[in-house]
Amino acid sequence: MKKVLLSLTLLLAVVLGAKAQSFQGGSNTIGLSVGINNTLWDNNNHMLVPPFTVSYDHGIVGSLFDGRGAIGLGGLVSVYGFRDDAHRDWAALLLGPRGTLHYSFVDKLDTYVALMLGYSYVGTSGATVNGSSYGQTSTSKFGWGANVGLRYYIAPAWALSFEAGYGLSNFNFGFTYDF
Repeated sequence: MKKVLLSLTLLLAVVLGAKAQSFQGGSNTIGLSVGINNTLWDNNNHMLVPPFTVSYDHGIVGSLFDGRGAIGLGGLVSVYGFRDDAHRDWAALLLGPRGTLHYSFVDKLDTYVALMLGYSYVGTSGATVNGSSYGQTSTSKFGWGANVGLRYYIAPAWALSFEAGYGLSNFNFGFTYDF
């Protein structure tokens, strides 16, 4: 019964969410993605939680480049967890506002470049391993991300998304909802 209700809810959201399939002035999107090849990974770190990213984009200027382009402004939050060779569990966070420049080369495909400037945090609560104590440590600093991305619309309001660039991960795959 739960699967039927979930399927009907998703179908209703797709039908009611029907709109143009290119990013434009006034557009709103929210995306959820998972990253691979994270920027904190090395041979001594073991992933506990893959990089997850939630992003929001609002079209503030449309009708650029013969009506095929737009500028968006929104935000991004990425989180990631890993364990180092001393068995300390670490958490990483990247968040901040993000600007996007969109151009639609073909129908159903939204391509864009993005720049995020904000806050970066990496920290651990420490651990004791084989009698050796490793203390708590953390760092907070200016964080940034730069990506090229695309969204391919599989339904009027739903798109598969892909981003490549620099952030907590080099590659992100996910879904975007256009509302």
